[in-house]
Amino acid sequence: MAPGNPERKRQPKIMVKIPTQKIIVAMVDMYKSEDPNLKETALEFAGHIIEAYEDNDQFKKDVFHSYVSGGNLTIALKKNIERMYPEETNILKEIFGAFLFGGI
Repeated sequence: MAPGNPERKRQPKIMVKIPTQKIIVAMVDMYKSEDPNLKETALEFAGHIIEAYEDNDQFKKDVFHSYVSGGNLTIALKKNIERMYPEETNILKEIFGAFLFGGI
């Protein structure tokens, strides 16, 4: 068959699954960059991550656990992250805004 032939069968797309924690750490590193394209890409990733979650509490837990593992999602966890990772916390606030820090 010639390219572009409508009868040509296409392989179905496969959804790639990557643990949220690994993406979050990479996004924060990208956003730290002086390159505006990397910052824009980090924000695009954030939008996709927010859309992928149906449970807001699970979203927060996964993002926070990128830096602090184990335990329940509590106000103490949020404060601990702000204290231990102030620069990353500010970046997470810019990237995710009220979705992450507004409801706690």
